[in-house]
Amino acid sequence: MAIDKNINFEEAIRRAFDSSSNAFSTTATLEVGDLEIGAVEIKNGSSDLRVVVETPTNITTGSNAMSVYDANVDDALTTTNSNLSSIKTSVELIDDAVVTDDSAQSSTIKQLNIGGVYDASRTAYSDGDAVVLHTTEYGNLIVSAYDEDLDVSKVIEQSPVWNRYTDPSEIASEQNLTGSYADFGGVINIRGYNRVGLFVVVDANDSEDVDLKVVGLMSATSTDEFEIDGADVKRVWSGTGSDTKIYYEFDIGTVPYIKVQAKAGTVGSTAGDLTISINKKWRA
Repeated sequence: MAIDKNINFEEAIRRAFDSSSNAFSTTATLEVGDLEIGAVEIKNGSSDLRVVVETPTNITTGSNAMSVYDANVDDALTTTNSNLSSIKTSVELIDDAVVTDDSAQSSTIKQLNIGGVYDASRTAYSDGDAVVLHTTEYGNLIVSAYDEDLDVSKVIEQSPVWNRYTDPSEIASEQNLTGSYADFGGVINIRGYNRVGLFVVVDANDSEDVDLKVVGLMSATSTDEFEIDGADVKRVWSGTGSDTKIYYEFDIGTVPYIKVQAKAGTVGSTAGDLTISINKKWRA
């Protein structure tokens, strides 16, 4: 269709403009809403690579994604579904391990792993240092009431008289008697205690005149053995003995280390043997 070159544009504008409403006359209805622009593509500036705009279910592994860049940290902020899944799983595990006070415990409750460290040579910490929990080589938690030498817990009773003692621990099992004093068990750390109890199980056999005693040491490696005043030698049996079980107690004062020793006056054709368990105690 040919364009009429004789159109008076000023007249056309005058007719289209409504001076009473100070607006152009139109029959179009304008409604508030989004402006839709179709077929817009986000494209690489130097190639024909385009970002895929799709519903999430239609996005595939090979789809091109748009990275987000943070100039403040000079790094690309990217994530993947696997990363998000790992984060989600971690948060869920933490949530499962945290319970509300007085809430019922689940039969399959998850627990936060709280570990300790085994240190053969103890570390001396300074005031204000942050430290970890320490354990024995077997993973037993070391607390102030733990006796490392016997690997048992100390029991504290404050009423009516304050006492401290350990549970019995075996130091020698069916050890044969000899004609001279021999060690039954190793060196025992007795620091902080002033008495020691011995639970003795006797298999007499042919041995006679059996004596039992404790000797004191100044250190764990000392070779000097001291007879302890007040810790008398105990005669387990005189002459021919019989199988029995007996408890002895020795007052060892402030000796820091001790050893338990026993001997038979006559060993006999079949040596008798002793099984000895020890407990330490402090008595006022």
